[in-house]
Amino acid sequence: MVSRVPVSSPAPPPVDRDDARRAALGAFLRAHRERLEPKALGIASSGRRRTPGLRREEVAQRAGVGVAWYTWLEQGRDIHPSRDALAFIADALVLDGAAREHLFTLAGQTASEPPDLVAVRVPPSLAPILAALEPNPAYVHDLRWNVLAWNAAADDVFGFSSLPEDARNSVLLMFTRRCSRVRIRDWEHVAERMVAAFRMSVGPYLGDPSVEPLLARLRAHEDFVRMWNRQDVSVRRVGRKTLEHPKLGELVFDHQAFQVIDAPALRLIVYTPAKR
Repeated sequence: MVSRVPVSSPAPPPVDRDDARRAALGAFLRAHRERLEPKALGIASSGRRRTPGLRREEVAQRAGVGVAWYTWLEQGRDIHPSRDALAFIADALVLDGAAREHLFTLAGQTASEPPDLVAVRVPPSLAPILAALEPNPAYVHDLRWNVLAWNAAADDVFGFSSLPEDARNSVLLMFTRRCSRVRIRDWEHVAERMVAAFRMSVGPYLGDPSVEPLLARLRAHEDFVRMWNRQDVSVRRVGRKTLEHPKLGELVFDHQAFQVIDAPALRLIVYTPAKR
């Protein structure tokens, strides 16, 4: 008998952060170019359009940049656009505030270095704050949306303590927890807003080994891929959520996110009963 020695699968090669960022930039530009309506921008039709939205040369003309240069930008080439050029492209693509900020982030034009995700720790000073917020649900998550600390009210509503540590991620729970679709009213809209805010949050960390495994898990879910590919971005600081809790009944909350000054990679999320 020949004994077989199991061979472990080779680890995937590390993702170069600059390559990942440039690829994301190209996909972002392409998606927003394709959703624009030429007629709404005063662009006359000139022959049959094979693809939706504007052509690359039309964006380049509106932005006052070279067609070849803009094409390279969409292709993820190693070029370094200036802030002025990015502003012109943002205007050409009619990007709003959050989308403009995300464009600059993907182009490597952020004002400062993003916080270190690996070294993030929940300051002990947050524990009494979480407790003081009772009976309002409150929790702390990082920029990957990993839930790191919570109060008893949040545990009653969301059940964080019953989950494995690697499952305590708000975005992951939205797409992997079956009960989320049942309990969250208007799940599609809430999930779309979450993905848009999540894209904004992890934008500076694309290609980072602390983020890519999470994205790989999320990409295993068709609905996430569909929403992620829309390339929407938003800064989600406030919102409203209606939950159908199996024990507590209907819960309608307003929620708001606060940055933790002493730990810039952390957000304190507080839920309060909505006034009807």
